[in-house]
Amino acid sequence: MPPKLNILASVTLSADQFKQLLSTIMEQATTTQQSEVRRSVSSTSYTRSPDSFAKCSARFNGSDDANVEAFIDNIITYKDCTNISDENGIKPSTKDWRSAVNILREVYSKKLPTHAVFRQLFAREQTHHEATHIFVAKFRALIAQLPYSVAEEMQLDKVYGLLALKIRKRLTRSEINSFKDLLNCAREIEQSFRESAFRKQEINTNQDGMQIKKLRPRYEHCKKFGHLKNECRQLEKENDDKELSKSTSARSKPECYGCGTPGYYRWNCPKCKEKTDVKTNIFEFSRPSLENE
Repeated sequence: MPPKLNILASVTLSADQFKQLLSTIMEQATTTQQSEVRRSVSSTSYTRSPDSFAKCSARFNGSDDANVEAFIDNIITYKDCTNISDENGIKPSTKDWRSAVNILREVYSKKLPTHAVFRQLFAREQTHHEATHIFVAKFRALIAQLPYSVAEEMQLDKVYGLLALKIRKRLTRSEINSFKDLLNCAREIEQSFRESAFRKQEINTNQDGMQIKKLRPRYEHCKKFGHLKNECRQLEKENDDKELSKSTSARSKPECYGCGTPGYYRWNCPKCKEKTDVKTNIFEFSRPSLENE
């Protein structure tokens, strides 16, 4: 039976030998890591996608419910982001990119008469929570359906009158020279609104993030909110009515006009009845004689 080898036998290396062994291990590890990186890069390498809309996720089926304007906005955004040229984005039979977009609108867009377009333009104003860039985009999409072009200055006048009051208070018409200026200024205003709302939320929350409920003042007598006892108009009115009723009741209590005794009139006053009746003097008049004596 062959003797067993002591695998765990101690090995003694000098400092130079240990450095040489460590450098060899480091070189082998570096070589292995580089080979793995090359293998992963070669396995995941791919050829650049062709300059086309093949990977665009936007789809349009031409049905009545499909929104061609949303589809056009998506493909225009994709074209700008991927830098697709006009030649690769359209068929050879189409003149240019603008013509292709116009053909899509003419064939599939819901054609509204001019008066209907203006009715939709001025049917509503910007809501309080609606973003300005979304409202302006909807406005310009309706303007694009008109059979004639509208000057940008006139478009700015119309859309400015439909903006929310909170925007128009902080942005004058004279500050706007283009839609770019309008959108940039509106974004800054809306950002300030969001910061102020966040600041109010921080003030109304405690250290644990719990919302602090502010209690409105309420007076228990009238059960109404917004005031306390010293501001209650109902209590003040009731007190005035009480004072008026007291003064009225005091004035309505009868008094004898002969002697002033309260609670009696002259005809049933006991003090006045006790007085002796005044004797009445009777005078007799003789009829004068008109005959001569």
